Amino acid sequence: VYEILSESMEDLKATVSTYAFDETVVKEAIEQIKKTLSFSSQTLEGESVDSSIFANADFTVVNFWASYCYPNINETATLEQLDSTLKQNYPNVQFVQVVIDTPTAEAEEIAKQAKKEVNADFISIMPDETLGNWILQNLEGLPTTVIVNNQGQIITEQIQGVQSLENYIDAVETVLAE
Repeated sequence: VYEILSESMEDLKATVSTYAFDETVVKEAIEQIKKTLSFSSQTLEGESVDSSIFANADFTVVNFWASYCYPNINETATLEQLDSTLKQNYPNVQFVQVVIDTPTAEAEEIAKQAKKEVNADFISIMPDETLGNWILQNLEGLPTTVIVNNQGQIITEQIQGVQSLENYIDAVETVLAE
């Protein structure tokens, strides 16, 4: 058996190809990974959700918020208006929120209360470890909003701070015009 394997080694070597290492390809791939939101988690309501949700629309407006901002920094009413406006006027754009300090019972209750006050029914995602790490490495403050394509790749600069409905709609229209 050894002799048979030894004799076939030259044939095996002839089938192996190698390519020169291209550092730029690796750097581009790393940058693309940094710009991609990926997760497998739950909503505030306990339903399973993962990053395949982005495939449901051409673009998704993703808002990052924390319960410890409440009530001083609370744009939940504006975000509900944004969600409703998108559903009515921009059917290829959806909205989701990520509540970054969940899952904890206290944070979940505060986030649910903020939504209940304005009758908001948009999806609120509790980050898993992967999304949590992305948040720690990439967000500079809260609230922060980005727009992603249907593959979860961020295609806009971060929109930081509380915004008006008009500012969010302008950002969506800019993406749609491109």
